[in-house]
Amino acid sequence: MDQEIKAKWVVALRGGKYQQARYQLRHDNRYCCLGVLCDVQGLSQSNPLWQEAYPLPNLRGDMSFQDMMKLSYMNDHHDSKSFSEIADWIEENL
Repeated sequence: MDQEIKAKWVVALRGGKYQQARYQLRHDNRYCCLGVLCDVQGLSQSNPLWQEAYPLPNLRGDMSFQDMMKLSYMNDHHDSKSFSEIADWIEENL
């Protein structure tokens, strides 16, 4: 993964600006961890892609589908991880 994007993403996840959501990139003013990735990369919030569950390949960079699914599970599962815990995983694995 591009290290500059990764660094921005991790800072955003830990920064407290974003409230966590499940099952969509963004719902109202809440985001899943992948939605935060889209936002830090500048996807316009008026774009209908915000209603999707996963970011487009060009927004994922070189993140594998398996890594994206892992992050989705960490964010959405019934005992979901916090953004801070997800940021730790991103730093260690991407």
